[in-house]
Amino acid sequence: MHFKLSFIVNIRVSPIDIYHFNDLISVLFISSRFSFCSSNEKDAIEIKVISREHIKPCSPTPENLRYYKLSFFDQIETPIYHPFMFFYQGHNNNNTKSIEDVILERSNHLKQSLSETLTRMHPFAGKLASELHVDCNDIGVYYVETRADDQLNNLLKEPDNKFLKRLIPIVDSVPNQPLVGCYVSMVQVNFFNCGGVSITIQHNHKFADARSTMIFMNTWAAIARRDTNQVYPNFVSSSMFPQNPKLAFSPLRYLTISSAYIKHGKSSTTRFVFNALALKDLKAKASKHQPVSRVVAVLALL
Repeated sequence: MHFKLSFIVNIRVSPIDIYHFNDLISVLFISSRFSFCSSNEKDAIEIKVISREHIKPCSPTPENLRYYKLSFFDQIETPIYHPFMFFYQGHNNNNTKSIEDVILERSNHLKQSLSETLTRMHPFAGKLASELHVDCNDIGVYYVETRADDQLNNLLKEPDNKFLKRLIPIVDSVPNQPLVGCYVSMVQVNFFNCGGVSITIQHNHKFADARSTMIFMNTWAAIARRDTNQVYPNFVSSSMFPQNPKLAFSPLRYLTISSAYIKHGKSSTTRFVFNALALKDLKAKASKHQPVSRVVAVLALL
């Protein structure tokens, strides 16, 4: 069974220092959680798992916030994951440091800033306890760190579907209980030999959609670079769209709503490549009335 790969956006720009998490460069990748294939798949690149852990909020969630009710629209949503992959080229501003030192420093910084983010966005550190609520138990984000034995540029020049799949965090679900115990959020950070990094983040779609994911990433990025201009959401959707406890869980409902996820056959991928000049022109046009980032300019066009 194969599932559709949504799209790949390849943005070629100059490298930046990811330690400050300044801006997305190179690739924004959006896909289904499920398997996809290509006729030219390769499995030669070694990926070594360095650690598997849980990144918890730096401050505990108050007891009155530990039970998060899902809204009606969340209640009927399909419980799948949609990974987002962000690629950052390695850029060492301090040439006296080794690649290993740079990777260690960036690894610690990403973990610390993520922990601070979860304190402000506590449901992301919980688990789905039922079809109706999230247990904000501070179990933390399931966090995997790996080392890929290759240069990031090689991947960006010719993305390989089978290799990309290995950059996605996967956890086995509870047998016969597809919702109970599911992580709300999972992250996999993959460091390359050049110091470049890919960050894959996926949230359970019953809790967070694409917009929610981008808010989460923007908040994490702002905290990582110590930006005081941060936006935090209010988790009040259930009060605006009350859930219906009488609407029983039914796998058949998900199959009816999301028939696109159970189609058989080959997958297809569309790749959009923007060089530096095209990206500059696009950003200038998109910023005619107000400044926008490169990513916003590209996504608005798509």
